[in-house]
Parts: sequence; C-alpha cells; structure tokens
Amino acid sequence: MQPLVTRPWNVVDHLNDPKAIAGYLEAAFQENDRALTLAAIDDMFEAIKNNNLAEKIGLSYKDLTNPTFEAVLKVLDFLGIKLEVREYA
Repeated sequence: MQPLVTRPWNVVDHLNDPKAIAGYLEAAFQENDRALTLAAIDDMFEAIKNNNLAEKIGLSYKDLTNPTFEAVLKVLDFLGIKLEVREYA
C-alpha cells in the first residue's frame, strides 16, 4: 500500500481569472467579517500578481505590494463588483 501524499491547498492557486476572483470576494464580503474580508483582499492582490492582471487593471508594482483603498476600488471596478453601504436593520 502506498502512503497517502498530500500537498498544501492555497486558494490563490484557484483564483486564476477575474470571475473566480469576483466570486471569492463576494463570498467573503457576505460573511461581514473584517478579518476574512481583509484576508480575501490580500488573496486577491496575490492572485492578480500571479496571473499578470495588474497591467490590464492599471495597477503599479507599488499598488500590488502596498495596496491602497484606491487600488482596491480599481480592482473591484475591473471585476464588476459594486460596493454598497447599508444601514443594519
């Protein structure tokens, strides 16, 4: 019997196109958890670097390494995601 071989799973490896990134972010935003949302945004920027999407989006190297809110908004616009502010019911 051969031993079971496992390897680490990294979500960034599966964020390989804009639609996948958008779906991942939307799911994270819906959880309304600050830490999860920030982690998803970090994953998003890592995926953008890995998939060479920065130029298409109009992001600089600085935007990728130290993202600003403006950079996040550029990415969301590129992905077709609209942020909305709502009052809690």
